[in-house]
Amino acid sequence: MNKIILIGHIGQDPTIENGRAQFNLAVNEKKNGEKKTTWFRCVKFKYVEFVEKYVRKGSQCMIVGKLDIYETEKNGQPMKYINVIIDEIELIGSGKKDDQTPVTDMIGQIPKSLVESIAVDNDTDDLPF
Repeated sequence: MNKIILIGHIGQDPTIENGRAQFNLAVNEKKNGEKKTTWFRCVKFKYVEFVEKYVRKGSQCMIVGKLDIYETEKNGQPMKYINVIIDEIELIGSGKKDDQTPVTDMIGQIPKSLVESIAVDNDTDDLPF
């Protein structure tokens, strides 16, 4: 299984070209009391409009995807890049404005605003037990 889950901050505004979105994600961790930042190149092929509309430099987000190794040659030297191919992205944390719910493009997830707008009948008199 090839699956990675990351939470971090967007390093710069995404670039959108040829039907794909690309940006760098900074993931911070503490190791032996020192802060360490690891950068990941993230690529999204589907729902690029979501990234274009909502993802900005400094936004905090959660990425679920898979690792992909891209090999090429530059100046006669072999180069190897490790990309994260995004399956799901959810904006979280301090990047959202007051009174906004997190924005997501996770397939199958119902936005909170829609869930709250659906009236639920809590009348339990019809239950058989």
